[in-house]
Amino acid sequence: MATIEFTIAYDGELLIKKEESVSFQTPLYNMQTRESVAIPLAKLLNTEPTKIIQSLKKFVGDQIAKGDVIAESVSFMSKKIYTSEYDGVLKEVNHEEGILIIEAGTDNKDVVNCFFVGEVVDIDEQKGKSESSQHKATIKLKVKSAKEFELKEVTADFGGEVVYCKDPIKAHLTADEVNHKVVVDEKIPSYEQVKYEALGAKGFVSLDSLPEESTAHFAKLATESAFKKISEEKLPFCLVNKIDNKIFFYE
Repeated sequence: MATIEFTIAYDGELLIKKEESVSFQTPLYNMQTRESVAIPLAKLLNTEPTKIIQSLKKFVGDQIAKGDVIAESVSFMSKKIYTSEYDGVLKEVNHEEGILIIEAGTDNKDVVNCFFVGEVVDIDEQKGKSESSQHKATIKLKVKSAKEFELKEVTADFGGEVVYCKDPIKAHLTADEVNHKVVVDEKIPSYEQVKYEALGAKGFVSLDSLPEESTAHFAKLATESAFKKISEEKLPFCLVNKIDNKIFFYE
C-alpha cells in the first residue's frame, strides 16, 4: 500500500471524512456561488466619479466582510461612510462611472466531487480567517501504489482515470475511451486537443504546453524521464496538485 499526501484550497465546507473510501462521485466540498454586484459609490457618497479613489479604504483584490468600511468621504459640512452589505472580494473600481464591483457570495451552493479515489487516512484542515477567504486541507489518501512527479505548469487541481495516447492510436480514441478521462501524451497537437476536448476529456498531461486555449485542465511534466516512467507503468489514475506543483499516478 502507498499514501498520497496533497493540499487543496477550497471555499465552503469540506464534506469528506477521515477513514472514508471515496470515488469520483463522492462530494468533496460545497462551494458558495458568487455574483458580481455593482455599488454606485459616487452617488452614495455624493461625490464625483473620478474622486472615489480618494475615499476608498479597500482596494482591488481585498477580501470584504459585511460591515467593513469600504469608503469614507469627508467635507467641511458632512461625513459620509459606505459599509459593505456583502461578504466577498473587491474586483473592480470604475473611475468613469464611480462604481465598485464586488464579487459577493450568494445563498446558493454548488457541490464539487472528489477528483481522486482511495481511502482517506487523515485530514488536516486550515480554516481561512474569514467567511469570504479560502480554506486549505491537507489530505492523506491510501492507495495500492503510487508514483510522484514534478510539474512545470498546472492550471488547477484535477484528476481521474487516465487514457494513454500513443501512435498508432493517436487521435483515434473514441468518446467512450476519452469522456471524463485525463489524456496523457508526450506532445498534444492542435487537432488532437480539439478532438478530445469535444469528446469530453477532463484534462491533459504532456511534456509541452497546449497549442490552443482550453477550458480543460492541464499539467505540464517537468522532465522527459518522468514521461518515460509514466508511459512504461501506465497506472490507471492520476491526481494533479496545483499548490505543490506535483502529479501522482496511482492505482
